[in-house]
Amino acid sequence: MASICPTCGHVEERMHIGKSLVMLRGYLTSKYGPIRTWQDWKNVLEGNPLTVRDEYGNAVDAQDFIRMMEETDLMNRRRQFDWVRAHRPTIVQDGYDWLDPDGFSFTYQKFC
Repeated sequence: MASICPTCGHVEERMHIGKSLVMLRGYLTSKYGPIRTWQDWKNVLEGNPLTVRDEYGNAVDAQDFIRMMEETDLMNRRRQFDWVRAHRPTIVQDGYDWLDPDGFSFTYQKFC
């Protein structure tokens, strides 16, 4: 999703990072390269001048977001993945949902 400035035409790309601090969005391709792990997201957040926004549109400091994600305990990190594996196993089998090496739940599917 992108927003275009009506004055200068600058395109601001918007990428959905995650949902409720328990599931992250993966990207096969992005202007930052593939994003398949929490470390990939951290590299994007720490290495680029980005604005992180919560579900209400409020700006969240990137370092605060990183801290909140890393404070999420392991059981909550994998809760969504475990639900998907139990209720929609073909999505996991087809590689759309996975756990990264740090136990974060990822999906290639768009969030609603």
